[in-house]
Amino acid sequence: MKFKRSCTFFFLFCLSTVCLAAPERPCANGEVRVRHAYSECNKKDGFWYVVEDNYYACPPKGAIKKYRVAEIKTAQKCGDGQPRPKIAGTTFKALSADDSCVSAKQIGSIVIAECIGDSWALLTYDLYECLDKSRRISIPASGIQQTTTPCQKEPPAPNVR
Repeated sequence: MKFKRSCTFFFLFCLSTVCLAAPERPCANGEVRVRHAYSECNKKDGFWYVVEDNYYACPPKGAIKKYRVAEIKTAQKCGDGQPRPKIAGTTFKALSADDSCVSAKQIGSIVIAECIGDSWALLTYDLYECLDKSRRISIPASGIQQTTTPCQKEPPAPNVR
C-alpha cells in the first residue's frame, strides 16, 4: 500500500484522543510492510501510551525503515505494578461492535503486541478504514505468535518482509 495521505489518520484519530507528539512522516512513495502497535510507559507523565510504528519499504532500493506514526495517551497510569492497557477492542475498536463505522474498507493488517501470561504475543488483525478515516480491526485475531520475550521488556518487533 502506498502512503498517499500525509498523516491524515493520525490527525483525525487525535481529534477524539490525547496524542503525545507529531508523527514521523514516512518516506515518499514508500510501501507499508507492517503496522505494529503496542503499549509504552511514558515515565515523564506516568501514563501508558499506545504507540504505532509502521515499517516501510523505501525507494529507491526498498530499504526497510521504521516510522513512529502515532502515540495515543491512555487514561491508565503506568509504573510499579500497573498493568499494560489492552489494545485490541479498546484503542483499536472491533469492527463488528461499532455501528458508527460506515463503508469500512480493508486496508491491510496490523500486528498488536499484547502480554499473554508472562510474555509478549504478536497478534495479527485485519485492519479497516471507515468513511471518516477512523480505523477498526476484525476480532478475533487472524494470527498469533507467542514469544519468549518477558512482558517486563519492550515487545519484539514483528517480522518485516
